[in-house]
Amino acid sequence: MKNDLVSIIVPVYNAEKTLKKCCYSLLEQTYKNIEIILVNDGSNDDSSKICRKFAKNDHRVKFIDKENGGVSSARNAGIECARGEYLSFVDSDDYVDKEYIQNMYEKIQKDNSDICLAGYWIKKHGFVQKNENGKGSCLYDQSLYYEKLLDFIWGKNGMYFPVAKLYRKSLIKQNEIKFNENIQCGEDMLFNVQFFRYCKSMTIISECNYYYIMHGGGLSGKYQPRFWRDMSMVYQNYLKIYEENYPEKITEAKEIILTLLRNTMFNFYCKKRSIKEGTVFLKKCSNNSEVAEILQEVIPQNRFNQIILFCIKHGLYSALCIGFKSKNPIKKYFFPVFCFVRKYI
Repeated sequence: MKNDLVSIIVPVYNAEKTLKKCCYSLLEQTYKNIEIILVNDGSNDDSSKICRKFAKNDHRVKFIDKENGGVSSARNAGIECARGEYLSFVDSDDYVDKEYIQNMYEKIQKDNSDICLAGYWIKKHGFVQKNENGKGSCLYDQSLYYEKLLDFIWGKNGMYFPVAKLYRKSLIKQNEIKFNENIQCGEDMLFNVQFFRYCKSMTIISECNYYYIMHGGGLSGKYQPRFWRDMSMVYQNYLKIYEENYPEKITEAKEIILTLLRNTMFNFYCKKRSIKEGTVFLKKCSNNSEVAEILQEVIPQNRFNQIILFCIKHGLYSALCIGFKSKNPIKKYFFPVFCFVRKYI
């Protein structure tokens, strides 16, 4: 087996409490030919000091100190100086098992694929959830992996974020793929979408060696004021993949517009908003010319998306917003009621 250099990029911002655990887990990798690139993004705690110490004590650790520019800026800086044949991203508040790189590298070499997607653990407030990608290892060539990419609609297989993956760096460099520094949310999703446009094959493995630490926020807790604008850009790029490479599946792929509307409204109600405000906003989003055109063509498979489309087509915006605003009861009460009502309208 080859012994290519693997670059592990760690964006760091005010991570003094978690950074040491993250770094030690990377230094203990069973795959030894690695470089760890710590990118301090203008931290105002002791993160820079910790990074310097690790770089001084181990020649495999590289340190970049830069002004604050956001996580995308930090990751891009890491990509620019990476010398490895493959890239992996690890967040500074996460950590990995010692086989993290070994498992992905062996599979990507065996399959000669462009990317390896691994399983991961989610840890939040003491709750731990295992997210496998299936059983064993699977290789998807270009003719098959567009089928798997439809899972992007539901966020399956960790396709949303860049962690728990091993990327072929040449594909990133040749196609000038970067993290978009001008958007505030979905920048990691957009990076992956752009990568998948040029990817010829991907390996998916079930091993879970990455521990993703959630501190709250996300769709269920943190309001993102530019969510609709930023995520629209991500989903438009997603649809381009199918338009250019797999047009026979474009109808299925278009269901992602309903996922966009659903997530946008959950984000909208992360702030205290009225049903009336939500109704106006939802009408504005769904009446967008490009969105409206897709809504006329889409045939949703997911039952929640079926109800969303049904409500929009019948002008039931206020009723739909009641469901979005309620959040937790939405699955238990709201959608089952509309599934019943739908039979009689």
